[in-house]
Amino acid sequence: MMRKLSILLLSLFPLLAGAALSPALSEIARNFPGISELWIKSLVTIPSICVVIGQIVMANLPKKLSPRWQVLAGLLLYACGFIPYLWSTFPILVVSRIILGIGLSLLVPWTVGFIQLYFSGNEQKVMLGYASGLNNLGTVIAVLYSGIVSGFDWHFVFFIYLLALLSFLMSVLFLPEGVNEETVSEMREIVKNKSGLSINLIMVWIKMFLLTVIYFIIPTNLSFYMATQFHQHNTMTVGVLMSVLSLFGVIAGMLYARVLAHQTSRIQEVIIIAIFAAALCLLSFATTLPVFIIGLLLTGWGLGWGLPYLNAQLLATVDSNASNQVGIGQSMIFLGQFVSPFMISVLAKIGHQENPFIIGGSLLLIFIVLMFIDAKQKSKISH
Repeated sequence: MMRKLSILLLSLFPLLAGAALSPALSEIARNFPGISELWIKSLVTIPSICVVIGQIVMANLPKKLSPRWQVLAGLLLYACGFIPYLWSTFPILVVSRIILGIGLSLLVPWTVGFIQLYFSGNEQKVMLGYASGLNNLGTVIAVLYSGIVSGFDWHFVFFIYLLALLSFLMSVLFLPEGVNEETVSEMREIVKNKSGLSINLIMVWIKMFLLTVIYFIIPTNLSFYMATQFHQHNTMTVGVLMSVLSLFGVIAGMLYARVLAHQTSRIQEVIIIAIFAAALCLLSFATTLPVFIIGLLLTGWGLGWGLPYLNAQLLATVDSNASNQVGIGQSMIFLGQFVSPFMISVLAKIGHQENPFIIGGSLLLIFIVLMFIDAKQKSKISH
């Protein structure tokens, strides 16, 4: 039981890394008037690109640390996200986000990797659902805390990253030592000896990327959107909305194995797309705050089902124990987080469209096209 808990607790931190700053962005922007809004938004997503770069670098380096020690080192570096409380110049903010991101790059592959190694069948799907729930629970904790304290002093927000020390203690006591070195070597040989990548695997990676780009329109824009469209300038309001949104993600993740996982992958994907489509329509065209909030809640539910579904597809597509391919899949999620504000900004200028949620709808259309291509590909294989 404690081993499961120590593994699941690792999933508390990936989304927390960026979401904790979301309610405080407008306050941070006021304290750095010379910094562009785009760079302020990028503070949410800088750790994500560090994960992507970290996965590329680590895949080409000899592994001298066991999975357990990688996680422990990652948690300690993650806790360095606390530094801006002590020293809050903008360059230090950026550097601390990079250090946190390096820690996250060590941690992230094993949030799903340990589940792949130690669980199978329905138990694996249950664990993936719980991991998705914990992912969103991290956001709930972060944005509630951040929304409350940033109204008093935005520096207090950075205390949230010290939660990594609790997970560090749990990991020291209960985290498995991980696979032995022979198994790790076999995992790398499987990946190295593959002559090419499966089209299905690449499709899953792209879907993970797109889903995250779409979802992260909310944490990177909500604070500004609430102020301009609904004249809500209170950071606590933004924090509560983000936490309730994420709470729906927690509930959805916990229910994934019981409600959705037994359906075919096609039906699961259609349901997830339908939830996101409804959410983006409400977010794009809502003229009242209650309707807008319903859109937010649907987005949280969509992510709560979308992440475990795509992780299950990833584990079903890769070779057994192909840890690098799993790691790349997870890095696609973080690449989506990093790219989201920049991609939305570029597409807004190209399309002369200021509403970020309408742009998100256009990206969802790409997701739908990929679903049809994927279905056609699988149909050819079955025949």
